Amino acid sequence: MGIKNVMKKLLFRGGMIGGTLALIIAGAAAFSAFEAHVVNVTATINNALDVPVEAQGLSFGTVFPQEKLDQNFNVSLSSSFNAQTQCSAINFVTNGGFETPAVTNGAGWDIFSPAQSGWQTEWAIPGGVTTWNGNTRPTQAVLEYQKGAVLGWLPHGGSQYAEIDSDWFGPSNPISAPSLVNIYQNVATTIGKQYTLSFWYSARPGTDLNHNQLDVYVGGVNVGHASADGTGKTQTDWHQYTFPFTATGASTEIRFDGLGTNDALGSFLDDVSLTANCAGQTTVDYVIKQKPKCVDANGAHPQVTENPDGTFLCPGTSTMMPLLCPYLSKHVVSGGGNDGTGINAFHGLPGPWTLATTNAAAVNTTGVLSAPGDLTDTWNIDLKAPCFVGQCAQDWPAFVLAENSSADPVAYEALPGDESKVFGCDLWLEVTGIPAP
Repeated sequence: MGIKNVMKKLLFRGGMIGGTLALIIAGAAAFSAFEAHVVNVTATINNALDVPVEAQGLSFGTVFPQEKLDQNFNVSLSSSFNAQTQCSAINFVTNGGFETPAVTNGAGWDIFSPAQSGWQTEWAIPGGVTTWNGNTRPTQAVLEYQKGAVLGWLPHGGSQYAEIDSDWFGPSNPISAPSLVNIYQNVATTIGKQYTLSFWYSARPGTDLNHNQLDVYVGGVNVGHASADGTGKTQTDWHQYTFPFTATGASTEIRFDGLGTNDALGSFLDDVSLTANCAGQTTVDYVIKQKPKCVDANGAHPQVTENPDGTFLCPGTSTMMPLLCPYLSKHVVSGGGNDGTGINAFHGLPGPWTLATTNAAAVNTTGVLSAPGDLTDTWNIDLKAPCFVGQCAQDWPAFVLAENSSADPVAYEALPGDESKVFGCDLWLEVTGIPAP
């Protein structure tokens, strides 16, 4: 997907934060032609970041020269973005590891009904043999579990696995009757969304290739086949199979059909999973920038614009507010340890700013959010209030240099005419990078 031009704007208004999100769609004039071709273009647009304070803002209220005040705000991965990054961890298959119920008898294997296993079962050859050595096959097919610790054959995961050539009655009356089964589940899916079916397969040790045959179906479509030769083997040999697909319904059946020699000795199956294929995005890089703020006669704050040369302008009859940006420090106080070092107050001169000033690394700071472990950054905005020319205390230079040892304290003295005015600064949170999947 590469780098997206996704932007979150966080605006300070006279010591308060407000927000505006604008979507501009450029269109073309209508036209006619003898021949026309239409290409359907669609896009799903998600915010990558969520900034709750954007709606109500932060307020420093009335402050005094050389006063220090702190405000915090959170930046989080948006719920939609986080859902994309997390969805691949969800297995929609019930009991894919065949761990429930547990085999508790000394034989090391047992049979279970659909109500017990969570898997629907049917005899692989419904019209086939229904009696064997005086025994009548049960109407309801069952699923056989084996306990690796007892039998000595290792499962792929957990302690149990399933055999797809089952048994009619279980350990109390084991017979080598034709017991191949088909097992299936219906799982909830979203139409058009991509998923991956994955499972681990092993031949039964000591049985030939024809005993170990399995067909795989997704939504009624045969998507693959698994087989292996267990001749001469004394231990399970697990191999993973994966089948990606696009869901065509709100529910999708996944199915495994037993094939081959039908004599209660056959394929092993373990760790079946069905997961949604996500965009693969796990990290969002962002930068906190600053711009001057405008105000009109009604106290509204139209967004500042700029000339082609990067000079900031206030639209209409609005005027530029005294600049608050240089007096705001920005440091992350809680996050994943992967964010920028922040920036102290007294950065950038309080005079006119240009677009070049806003984009300069010296007046910006960066952050990183990453799912699943780093979902929220908490930023501290610390206002170091300026004094006014001719009214600064003797310790003003020490106050400034404690924050920025290379700053010129005199340059950060505010104009006397700005006393009692509302200072303003727009903080912009811009997404700068989202790794390609």
